[in-house]
Amino acid sequence: GGELDSNGDNSNAGGVVGVLNDYCSIEDCIPPGTGCAGGGHLVGTMHNSSNMQNCITVVPVDAWGSEGMYSDIRNRATVSGLYYCTNPYAANATAMTYGETRAMSDATGLSLEELRDPANYKGWDFDNDKGRWIMPADESGYIFPVPYISRYTFSSDAQ
Repeated sequence: GGELDSNGDNSNAGGVVGVLNDYCSIEDCIPPGTGCAGGGHLVGTMHNSSNMQNCITVVPVDAWGSEGMYSDIRNRATVSGLYYCTNPYAANATAMTYGETRAMSDATGLSLEELRDPANYKGWDFDNDKGRWIMPADESGYIFPVPYISRYTFSSDAQ
């Protein structure tokens, strides 16, 4: 969490991964901070046959100086199940109000109310015991999904 800053070409800056190399995958992530102009909320550059799925960003749409979950996508890279919070910028904001339309590429915008409903996340794993995501609640109800259990944990008898 925090703010990522860099000088020069920022197209390789990302909230979770800067460069997603050939055949690599990023799944079930939420970036907790803001970044530099030109970077992607989750990934900077996606390379050949890489994959990004089931991720969400809840920081303001322009928190990275761009409206993309990624800043550059190449050869057969794929994305699916991506979501972002439309507030405080509406996806149909006018150019006069915000300088350009605030709709994030290849992602579905959800309002603050819609963020609270697990049914809005198609294909996500919200299993109560072994799911990858949970929906924490405060006194007003659910807030937004957060990762629950890492798939990459060591067993107690790991060597």
